[in-house]
Amino acid sequence: MKNFGSVPWYEDPEGNQSPIGSILESVNIDSGIGTDATPAVTIEITLIGNQHDGRITLTYQRVRTYSMEGFALNDVAGNTWTEDKLDLRKTNSLTHKVTLTSGSLLIEADDVEYHWEPL
Repeated sequence: MKNFGSVPWYEDPEGNQSPIGSILESVNIDSGIGTDATPAVTIEITLIGNQHDGRITLTYQRVRTYSMEGFALNDVAGNTWTEDKLDLRKTNSLTHKVTLTSGSLLIEADDVEYHWEPL
């Protein structure tokens, strides 16, 4: 999805398929150990949609670097996704910087897949 500038969920931050306003459900990090000589890290983030009518899954492929801070278990806003910024780097990877009500994510990966599923 390197052409994220034309992706409806990114262009319409108030739409029901946007991560903005969604609640973080889970974060899975797969190190790929044992699958190849050079493991490929994959990060999958699952969100409950901002209108609670769907589930969003973002899968970051071939993650180069990442940092995660916060994620308070007692966040009354449920670790809500408040803003994000996607950038394409000169290295042909992308960075996704995300701010949550109680934390933040920064992921640099070769690509990210987006999936929205109605509940």
